[in-house]
Amino acid sequence: MSITILRTLWQTPEPALPRCGTMSTRQRRSAARVQRTTRAVMMATLRWRNWDEEAFELALQRDVPVLLALMSSCSEECRKMEGTTYMDDGVVSAIEASVVPIRVDVLRRPDIKSRYNVGGLPGTAFLTPTGMLLTSATYLDATGMLDAVTKVADYYSRHRPEILTDAAERERQSAAATEPQGLITSGTVTRVERALTSLHDETYGGFKTLPKKLHPEAVQFLILRHFRTSEPGPLDLATKILKEVCSSPLFDLVDGGMFHAASGGDWSGIDYAKYALDNADALRALIMAARVTSDPGFEAMANLVLEWSLETLLSDDDLFFAAQAPDAAYYQLTPEEREPRPALPAVPITIVESAAAMATACLDAAIGLGAKEAGTRALAVAERLWKEAFDAEQGMARAVEPMLADRTFGFFGDQVRMLELLLRAFELGGHPIHQRRAVALAGLMETLFGDPNGGFFDSVPQGQPVGELKFRKKSLLQNGLAAQLFQRVGALTHNDHFREVAAAALRRFSEGLEQHGELAGSIAFGCDVHMRGLTEVMVVGERASRDTARLRLGALETFSPVCVVNLVDPAADSQTLKIRGVEYPGSPVAFVYYGGERLGPIADREELGESVIQLGRA
Repeated sequence: MSITILRTLWQTPEPALPRCGTMSTRQRRSAARVQRTTRAVMMATLRWRNWDEEAFELALQRDVPVLLALMSSCSEECRKMEGTTYMDDGVVSAIEASVVPIRVDVLRRPDIKSRYNVGGLPGTAFLTPTGMLLTSATYLDATGMLDAVTKVADYYSRHRPEILTDAAERERQSAAATEPQGLITSGTVTRVERALTSLHDETYGGFKTLPKKLHPEAVQFLILRHFRTSEPGPLDLATKILKEVCSSPLFDLVDGGMFHAASGGDWSGIDYAKYALDNADALRALIMAARVTSDPGFEAMANLVLEWSLETLLSDDDLFFAAQAPDAAYYQLTPEEREPRPALPAVPITIVESAAAMATACLDAAIGLGAKEAGTRALAVAERLWKEAFDAEQGMARAVEPMLADRTFGFFGDQVRMLELLLRAFELGGHPIHQRRAVALAGLMETLFGDPNGGFFDSVPQGQPVGELKFRKKSLLQNGLAAQLFQRVGALTHNDHFREVAAAALRRFSEGLEQHGELAGSIAFGCDVHMRGLTEVMVVGERASRDTARLRLGALETFSPVCVVNLVDPAADSQTLKIRGVEYPGSPVAFVYYGGERLGPIADREELGESVIQLGRA
């Protein structure tokens, strides 16, 4: 669908220039592989150190601060700073004389990024030799870096006793801090909905909070509220925000895909990185909106994101790369100026968290957009991730890197997104292997990351923890999604333990949840499900039967954000039928459960869809 048609559907201003013509993104990507030169940056003579005990021991021995450079190959500003500031002779000399420099790739170490990055990328932080934060900045040119290194080193040398005493006190306070234990009530959910309404930017669109992003989890929560209550307000707000963001500079209507964020309230200051994780969540929100509204504009935008993802990020060997290389100069060209140029390449690293999220979005597209090929490729990605990144004792690795013998484990985001992919794959394909893997992974998540007092930590300590890494942290977004997934595992396995784990996680964040603004959506979604439950569709029939598949797809194609679809093969799992008090009539049927109510047996696909909606809104 062209930009002109899309904007007409939503009555947005006509762009000054038409969309580019005949050369497809796939063709330009192929040309890029031939024409582009390597972008690797040689780092002057500065000797960067890894984040490890040896680096901090060196800082203690020299009694100097640590310079922590938070970098990403997906950030154009990071590349610029590495190619200019850190190659300046004066900067190199000052750093080597006054601090111990540590460089961290934030894609590989999200735990360090979440604790020390306070203003975007690149991150420039100065730490004590014990790893506590002194001060921080973002991009610094050579002059700014020289000034910062000189002032920090001088201040540390003159105030060392006070600094170390203060750092020790902050460590003590962090270690003694306790988390609130809240209640899950209807008021929790209502207050979040009101908060999201108040955060809508009536002037420029989207949400007000900077940096400006889509916040798909908030949009999905609002759509859930409409589904539950049939009230138009939440849906009107969700669709309005989606249209405003899709019509903003945050979306690339020429090549497809969504940029990371805008630093200005008027959508200025675009961060031109296109991350797989951002686009996966945006794609799912767009599909959800398309299904609930039947608005062709949402379907068109979803297809634009999907096509970009498959053409740009999907490798020939069934892996999604983490991002597309950023280039502000390229994206600021007119469509005609972009036309003869090769497409920007993908950043050749596969992060499990983002690859699994994109594969899940493709499975949603198979149902919501009829994109069967996307679903097929997504199942192949799921298999590849499991075979190459899963360890029976450590869970999912951070990245898929066949050339490296040592893999890095211990990040919760990778586990959560893989669990989501496995559950979605089971619902779509009905293969019990995906359910078994999901249950196994959920068990590892609880063992490795679970807090006995409720919730999940974001990481497992790597070696001897230093500085802020001594204090395990819980991600609001990850805990919200994990709670939703554990609720689904509980529904599919009829094991209340998983539901109890989910409830404990939700209680850890429910106190004052609305204060988290747009980020509260995932926890609020889980709170709604905790109070009102999920709808379970149990399809009974031979797994290979077309009639069985027809009923299963009928349940999936019926829009319900709170429905789980279970497939029970009577020949292989007669015990489940006995427990549920169900007899197999000899041909595929479905049963719909909600709370203590059961509808069925149902053999008609349309009747099944009506039953799913009826009970989901009960």
